[in-house]
Amino acid sequence: MMVFWKHSPKHSPRQCRAYPFLPELASRQAWRAEARRCEGIGSGPVIPLVKLERART
Repeated sequence: MMVFWKHSPKHSPRQCRAYPFLPELASRQAWRAEARRCEGIGSGPVIPLVKLERART
């Protein structure tokens, strides 16, 4: 079990910060399958790719 004292992306594991932008979810089919399991996918604003790539580095 992992415990995080602060609720912040800086204090969460790398895989949690990257979710749902994982290589395994790059195809439309995989993305749609994951969206059926995760109610948050598709509910927020669309973020331009350029902004996502800047945030990754």
